[in-house]
Amino acid sequence: MHVAESLRSARESLGITQSELARSAGVSLATVQNTERGRANPALGTLERLGRPLGLAVRLEPQPADWSALIALGLPLSGPPRRLPVRDAATLRLHIARAAVEMARTQESGGAVDERRREALCALVVAAEQHFPEVTRGWIERTPAVRTLAPDAVPGRIVKLSRIAVAALAEYL
Repeated sequence: MHVAESLRSARESLGITQSELARSAGVSLATVQNTERGRANPALGTLERLGRPLGLAVRLEPQPADWSALIALGLPLSGPPRRLPVRDAATLRLHIARAAVEMARTQESGGAVDERRREALCALVVAAEQHFPEVTRGWIERTPAVRTLAPDAVPGRIVKLSRIAVAALAEYL
């Protein structure tokens, strides 16, 4: 649910008018009205003040990794074709890091990591590290979750997958 819808729904379910919410939150009536219409771009503090009287909390939660974007960036897995507006080293690093963090969180919570995805992600990191060192220079060392994907000894299956990844990476790196 969108922020505007959440605020309006919570306010209406509590039987509070926009004016009452504005007064309780310490903001202007126009702020409440524009936020509920989706016409405002309120600061995080403003959203917290609007949510507090309604019993709502503002939370930042990690989103799942975008595996289809990773496939479009060269992850050696099959999946639905997708065109990314930007295919560059920064986008590649961001998506790899998000997937690596997701896998680390899954492992820490006792969940099972998809071994095929882990191997494919490892192969993508190996391919970038070995064939495009300017892309990975310093980044792997600064990114703990990704560092765990860069093995000291590369198994044969990862080598095969990294060859597939190199071909895709060579198109834009």
